[in-house]
Amino acid sequence: TTHNKHSVYLHITDWKCEEASFPTLNEKVKSVECLTTNTLTYREENGVLYMNVDEKSKGDPDTIFKITFEKDVIRAVFTNDDGEVTHRYDL
Repeated sequence: TTHNKHSVYLHITDWKCEEASFPTLNEKVKSVECLTTNTLTYREENGVLYMNVDEKSKGDPDTIFKITFEKDVIRAVFTNDDGEVTHRYDL
């Protein structure tokens, strides 16, 4: 991932699951965009943002999501496929 002020840019290089997920840490999401295709679908449930694109748009070489929050991004938490926290960052 990369970030600036209110936005996080999530780069998916290897789709190992049906959809990408990103914890929102219960911060209000203002918008979600896919910068590499216009086939984005997403939903937010229990503090996690789930994003997906059509199969032919996954990879080649990566899929980039821009997640914009209402407030400045100050921390991020990353999880594995089982939902376990693997990394925590203060941005």
